[in-house]
Amino acid sequence: LIGTLENQLSLAAIHYMRGHYQDAIEIYQRLLEQHPDFMALHIYIAMCQFKLEQYNESNEELDFYVNENSDSAVALNLKSCGYFRLFDAEIAESQLLQIKKFSTAAYDFIDALITHNLCIFHDGSDGFTVLPKLANVLSEAKYNLAVLYMRENNPKEANEILEDFQPIELNESILKGTVLLAM
Repeated sequence: LIGTLENQLSLAAIHYMRGHYQDAIEIYQRLLEQHPDFMALHIYIAMCQFKLEQYNESNEELDFYVNENSDSAVALNLKSCGYFRLFDAEIAESQLLQIKKFSTAAYDFIDALITHNLCIFHDGSDGFTVLPKLANVLSEAKYNLAVLYMRENNPKEANEILEDFQPIELNESILKGTVLLAM
């Protein structure tokens, strides 16, 4: 690897933002071999694996971090999202609620994240009430609110939600294109 630790981490972050998750994983894994005490690298690897739909691998990677940091709201949230993909909403919700039980984090962002994910785990239940309040806090809330409007055959509202939304991932681009096509 070329450059300083900071440069390597920056390069991995750029790979992540561009959707080059495997390239980011390779950098993070090499850094973890050199710096096994940099536990947060496990979360970065897990986030990439989650994006690659490698949910079992992601949860295994998170276990390394959670064993040392059992109160990590970020790790517990990502683990619950993996459980949602692997199992069902009930199991995912039980994992998500571990954040309230074990996490020492008391941030509005964490509360918003939990509220958002509970809404999504329940197929958008109360989404038109919950998600608009979160749209300025979580970009995922905008995306999911637009999906709900499209389910209701309301592309005009979905378009308004996505007007200033810049898609990064393929599914976000597909949604924005679908909304524009429906308009």
